[in-house]
Amino acid sequence: MYMIGFSDIPGNASLGEKVVKNVLDKRVSHTQLFFSNDGAGALPMAVLYAKTLLCKDIKATGACDVCTSCVQTNALNHADVHFLLPNSVKKNDGDKQLNNQYQKDFREAFKINPFITMPEWRALQEDQKKQLVIKKPDAIEFFTRLNLKSSEGGNRIGIIWKPELLNPNASNMLLKFLEEPPEKTYFVLVTDKPEEVLPTIISRSQLLKLNRPTEEEICSALVRKLEVTEQMAQVLCASAAASYGAALHLFKEFKQGDKLFTDFRDWMRLCFVKNVDGLNTWIEKYSRENGRESIIHLMTYALNIFRRVVHWQYCQSMAGILNAEEKSFIENFSPFVNERNILNFVSTFNKAIEDMEWNGNAKIIMTDLTYKVMV
Repeated sequence: MYMIGFSDIPGNASLGEKVVKNVLDKRVSHTQLFFSNDGAGALPMAVLYAKTLLCKDIKATGACDVCTSCVQTNALNHADVHFLLPNSVKKNDGDKQLNNQYQKDFREAFKINPFITMPEWRALQEDQKKQLVIKKPDAIEFFTRLNLKSSEGGNRIGIIWKPELLNPNASNMLLKFLEEPPEKTYFVLVTDKPEEVLPTIISRSQLLKLNRPTEEEICSALVRKLEVTEQMAQVLCASAAASYGAALHLFKEFKQGDKLFTDFRDWMRLCFVKNVDGLNTWIEKYSRENGRESIIHLMTYALNIFRRVVHWQYCQSMAGILNAEEKSFIENFSPFVNERNILNFVSTFNKAIEDMEWNGNAKIIMTDLTYKVMV
């Protein structure tokens, strides 16, 4: 069962205390927008905020965690907490069965990792290549539920993850609700890209920016939560580009054989032997089987490998190396990455990541990147 507290969000314990104090002092806006880097804690902060608003015996430290409302919210089955989520599900208006399935998938994923990132969520989609969006049918069901009478006569909470992905029809519905919110109804918007949220939505929201946790804070949290060594925590933090949520997800992947490492190793081996036919086959297969966010994740991981290679060259240190297999690969890969080409590698991969984020064709971007690496 999901159960964390504000103190479990790295770097934001004091902000959690502020949120609780605002609820106790009844200084609560009907619309809050929590934003942080992806996986840094805005989503679990929103759920904790909802739990605090619904708690029957709120304390100075937060929700009591023992009343019926807290127990139900911890299990993510409170009748007055509703989620509106981006997804790639193909469905017609009113197709509740498919809507309930992706909602169920989200709840199960959140219970495992409350710091779930967009790449992790996209990997759970039926169509991982299709762009995530919040559609009108989802919005209709969401707002219909919020219009129903509260199950216990108290507050109702609507949590919208990634409001910048609302399509025009869904955005208009939200704006109408924000202009005249129903009594005892609170909206919590969660994003890592507030600059992309419609200005009309921003203007109707009270903004709360979460602190970006330091690498030390993330490593400390990983050591406590996962009971790993300090070195393993540093590996996870570096590989996840200092995203706590991504680090938690990577730990699960590492336990399953470190798929990122094997994918990157196979890719680079084909590049450096200039196996054009093999590369074309690999690109075709990888871009077909992996979604956009997973491909971005691989490219980000590659940048971290380049950093480790340079560190090895200058310091002869394997700090941040996962295992013997990765150590061997770093040593063999080292002659091909040096001070003459490292900046080209970094700029080339960063440009590919940027193109992917702008919804470019994954196969074309990977092909272009691959041939540049090969050259």
